[in-house]
This record gives sequence, C-alpha cells and structure tokens, in this order.
Amino acid sequence: ALKYAHSINVVHRDLKAANILLVDVTREPKIADFGLAKLTSNTQGEDFTLGTPAYMAPEQSETTDDADIRCDIYSLGSIFYYILSGKRPYFDIQDPFFLLKMKKKQDPEKIEKLVPEISPFVKRIIKKSMARDPKKRYQTPSAFLEEIENALQYIQKKGTKQRKLNKPSEQLKEKARHKPITYMPNTSFKARVSCLFMTATR
Repeated sequence: ALKYAHSINVVHRDLKAANILLVDVTREPKIADFGLAKLTSNTQGEDFTLGTPAYMAPEQSETTDDADIRCDIYSLGSIFYYILSGKRPYFDIQDPFFLLKMKKKQDPEKIEKLVPEISPFVKRIIKKSMARDPKKRYQTPSAFLEEIENALQYIQKKGTKQRKLNKPSEQLKEKARHKPITYMPNTSFKARVSCLFMTATR
C-alpha cells in the first residue's frame, strides 16, 4: 500500500497500529485513515504538528514541508517495534511534547533489550527504518519491502532445510544450532509474527 502511495506522490503522515486493519476473511492488512495525507508535490506547509507522537518521525514535529515517504517508513518501523515487543517506541514517556523533543535527541529503547531473542536481521530492519536522520532510513517503500521479503525467504529456506533432515543424528545437530520454525494456528497473530521474525537468522 505504501509502495502504491509513493508512486502517486502521497504521504500518509499518520501511520500507526490503529490505522492498519485486517480483512476478516483473508487477514490481509489494509492501511486506513488518510485524513492527514498530503501530496509531496504540495509545497505549502502547515504551521502546526500533524500526526500521532508515538509513531511519527522526528522531523514531522519541526515542519510539514519536509514530510515525505520516509516519514511513513519511520512510522512503519515503529509499528513493527510495537508488534514484536508489545510496547510502543519511547513507551516510558507519556507527555507528547516531551516525547517529540526526545525523538530528536535519542533513539528509543533497543528492541533487543525488550526481546532478547530477536534476530540480528530483524533488529537491523527496525533500526534502519527508525533512524532519526531520514537519509539513513530506507529511502523508498520498495527498499523496505525488499528487505522484509529477503527475511521471509531466509525463513522459508531454513524451514525447508530442516524438513529435509531425516536422520536422528542430523536432527540433533541441527537442533543444537537452530530453533525450529513452528506454525502455531491457535496462537495470536502477534505471537505468530513475533515467531516469524525472531527466527529469521537463527
């Protein structure tokens, strides 16, 4: 959805967990609430802050003129942070004005401190997407998506490799080095997503 929005020069500016809906039957995610969206070709800025402080990029609190697709990428990284850890970024700061101020000065609590078993692959994705400097983030939704797809392909490859292990000795050796990827149909969506990403490089 962000890739398409970028192709028509639209910036959402208020991406957050509450604005991502799941279709009942297919469980396909859909982005909702484009009430604060703008065309990047529109150079007329607003003199007030737009967005949700917990998820918005640091530069959004300064001027809306600089709000481009990289703001949405930051917000998407914040959503991933929340899905995997169960806590929003800067969860220990309640005052929205102080939160916006701190976003310009320091990074949030490291995801690996909240989720020690998270893989380096996923940690890198979150860190890059939530970089305070827009130039250090993924520059397009396509680049972000490519990184996610690489992670999923790695997981699938690992799963296929493990299923091919038939000898008990080989299974024991592999088990010592890697945790198996297990499908959990009776667990929550959050738990399944967490398992999926945490095993990306294990």
